[in-house]
Amino acid sequence: MSEIVINRHTVWHVQLSRQIAALSRQLSDFQNMSAPKSTPLDEKTYLARREAAAALSISLSTLDQLIVRGKLRVRRIGKRLLVPRKELERLRDVPELVWPAAKKERKP
Repeated sequence: MSEIVINRHTVWHVQLSRQIAALSRQLSDFQNMSAPKSTPLDEKTYLARREAAAALSISLSTLDQLIVRGKLRVRRIGKRLLVPRKELERLRDVPELVWPAAKKERKP
């Protein structure tokens, strides 16, 4: 019969392996929890200023200028300014509203 020699390092290693396995299970359980998912930008009816600026690839200050000039209609809900998705689509279709230089043709 062969004897299994167990020393304190082996015991420590087994305990550590069990703790790692338990933590791994807890982590996977945590990752699988159903967290509230944000709505993708394509599905939103209104976008926040930051999201709208990112969707148009412009800065927030440029977006604010479009709002002040009346080229972009917004909706105020409380203190928030929300941009309707239809407005973004309108601006994408007519780029000279955002970038006036886009309508000018350069002479060679």
